[in-house]
Formats: sequence, structure tokens, C-alpha cells
Amino acid sequence: MTREKKNLLLISANFPPVSTSGVHRMIRIVRYLHEMGVQITVLTADEKTLTKSFKYDDGLLEKLPPDIEVVRVPAFQGIKRLLDLKNRVRASNGDPRSTMAATASKRPSPNGKKQKSLLRRTFDAITLNLNSPDNYAMWIVPAIREGRRLIAERGIRNILSSSPPGSAHMVAYYLKKQTGVHWIADFRDPWAKKEWRNPEMTAFKRRVNMRYEAKTLRSADRIIMNTPEMLDIYLQAMPELAQRAEVVPNGYDPADYQMLPSPPSRNGGPFCLLHTGTLYRGRSPVPFLRAWGEAVRSGCMPKSAMRVKFVGSVSNFAAEIEALSREYGLGDWLELVPPVPHQQCLVEMTRADALLLLQPGTRIQIPAKIYEYIAVRKPIFAISPPGVISRMMQEYNLGWWADADDIDQIREALLDMAQFFKSQQGHWPINASVLEAFDGRRLVQQIGAMLV
Repeated sequence: MTREKKNLLLISANFPPVSTSGVHRMIRIVRYLHEMGVQITVLTADEKTLTKSFKYDDGLLEKLPPDIEVVRVPAFQGIKRLLDLKNRVRASNGDPRSTMAATASKRPSPNGKKQKSLLRRTFDAITLNLNSPDNYAMWIVPAIREGRRLIAERGIRNILSSSPPGSAHMVAYYLKKQTGVHWIADFRDPWAKKEWRNPEMTAFKRRVNMRYEAKTLRSADRIIMNTPEMLDIYLQAMPELAQRAEVVPNGYDPADYQMLPSPPSRNGGPFCLLHTGTLYRGRSPVPFLRAWGEAVRSGCMPKSAMRVKFVGSVSNFAAEIEALSREYGLGDWLELVPPVPHQQCLVEMTRADALLLLQPGTRIQIPAKIYEYIAVRKPIFAISPPGVISRMMQEYNLGWWADADDIDQIREALLDMAQFFKSQQGHWPINASVLEAFDGRRLVQQIGAMLV
């Protein structure tokens, strides 16, 4: 008797060629489940119909099996029209003959700061709350409709939704409710329990997130968490999850590293510390730069000991980086490089001597780039609160760690790094068992075992 082929509807709001950190996990899931013989259909958003902007990397499409069907569903356009109207109000020149313009003008508040007009505040409240649980809200209903069609026409028995954003889980929740399919919910980061503050998070949005996070945890047949610390947080609130939840880390894709050039040998001179990816919200380089500057100013560390390179967008912190560079005279030793395609980013990692990880503000989240850092076998300098990252750094002997709130500790770690590269020429052994633990092919096999 021929065994029936397993099938899966993968629900992810982001998918290549959109370039976000989360899509790399989706690529691994598609690539290696397909290798295991699973028939996969991807349900994602038509990003051109959403209210946010995206970065693209067409090279990511080359990593997908050619016979994978990707169904891109447009979002409703009502919210975009409302945002266009709000932007027109913001752009108003204050002409008193225009009622809207006159109403939209800013008035000084008692403390001297400019105060938003009633119309502006109303527009902000409406648009922020309509984007609940997140900026993909207008995609949810069309995605449910299309998902239901795909499940019925193709006899799909499994769905896997991955967040963030949480909208993917909302789509999966209703598909589970309406069709009874086997549902795997993948939490790459916490949802309502995330520790990073979102400036767009209204009280209404928070209630929506909490409600649908609970619905997801109660309704999904299997639940995946990215770290043991994340799972522990959820188990404290819902101990019954222990029967359905397990940890599957992000990991790295071994195929990405097969054609990378050999790392250059060190020949003395300054060591290169590299950070890749976007600096956003709490991921601030300021404590690191200040600690570096103070080490140089105090004479403990010569400027010529280290070069620092940021590859990726730093727009949110560009002014602070420039100011600190001037204050401490770091300009000749600090390089900012615009975003590059993912494969080029991996090449940059192989050329560096050590890799910088910035994750302040959260004890239970871990950026996906740490696994790529591990895969290129370079020492890591991680700056974060005590928690999952400090535990990983110690458990796997990955390099140096410092508390994000302790400038002195960051400075001491930098001094130790400088001494290490001066005396040992930078060889840092990464144990083969660490590479095995985070091999993406093996981790996807763990997910494949959850399919029915």
C-alpha cells in the first residue's frame, strides 16, 4: 500500500523576496520539509497592498524549491485610503480657508510643547486601532477566505502559522475553527508577552493581542517556542501547554555556508568587530559606542586596536552614532555600510574577526542572527540583559557577554577582546556539537515529526 503524501499550508505574513529576519526560518521550513517529501503551499501577504514599506532580496527566491506554490493575498485597501487622508491632513499648509487645515494646525500645550490637534489625535487613534493586532490586520479576512479555498480544493490536513506578526496566527485560528485541520503555531518571538515596547501599541491593540494569543495557545494542536526561556514564561501562565509545546530554535541553514569563501588569516593590526542587520527600537548601539569611546579616552585601549563595522540600516540611531563618533574621535575606525543582500552579509561575517550582537530590553528573545554568527565560527560579543542570550553565551562558550545596562562591563569586555586578538591572533574554537545543535535541517525534521 502506498503511503499518502503529507501536505502543509504554511501561513506567514512575510515571505521572500521580502527580506526580514523571519523569512529565513520560513525558507528552511519550506526547503527541508520539501526534501522530506511534504507537499507545501505558502499563504502570504501581497506586501504591495499593505501600509508599511519593505526591503527586498531577490536572491532569497533562489533558495526555494522550484515547484513550491506561493499564494500572495492582497489586503483590504480601506486603511490605506484612511492613512492617505491622514497624511494629507499632516501636509496641510494651515490655510485658514480650509476647515480641515485650520483644525489640523498644532497648538502649544501649557508646557511649551506642540500639541496634536483633535483631528490629528482622532485620525491617529482610528488608524492605530484599525491596525490590530498589527500592520497586517487588513490581510487577515482575505487570507482566511483564500486559505479555506486552498484547504478544501487540495485536501490539506496541516497548517503551520509563524509569528511575528501575530496576524498569521489569527488567520490560522479561524481556519482551524472552520475546517478542523491540524494546526502548528510557531512563536519565533513572544506575542502579547513580548518585552520590547511598541510605540504604536494602544490599549485596544494590547487587548486584541492578549485575546488572540490565548486563543492560539488553547486551540493549536502543537506549539513551537524559539527558546526554553520563552516556553517557561508561557508555561507559568498555562501549565497545560506542556503536553503540546516544545522548543525548536531558529538555527541556521547549512546550505547557506557551503560556497562561502574561506576566512582571511589575521596578519596583525586592528581586529574587526562586525554588526549585521537593522538597528531599531531598543536595539541601540549607544551603550556599546559609549563604552568603546570611554576605553579609548581613558587610554586603556588605543583607537588602532579595533575597527567597528555596521552593515545594515542604522537610520533610527544615525544622529546618535554621528554625535558619539565626533565626541570620542572614532570616525576613522567606525564604518557604516547600507543594507546588502543576505548572501553578501554572510560573506561580510566571514571577513570579520568577531561579531557584535545587540539585544537590550528583553530577557527571553534572541535575534536569529546569533545562529548565523555561530555558523561562521567566529567569536561573538553579545550585549543584552541577563537571560537567554547570556545563558547561551556561557553554555556554548561563544565569546564575550556584557550587561546592556552596564557601561563598565561592556568596556571591560572590549579590553579583554583587544587583549585576546593581540596575543592569540583571534582563533576561537566553536565546538562541533554547537553547530549540530542548531543545524536547520535537523531542526526542521523536528517540525516535520509534528505533521499528521
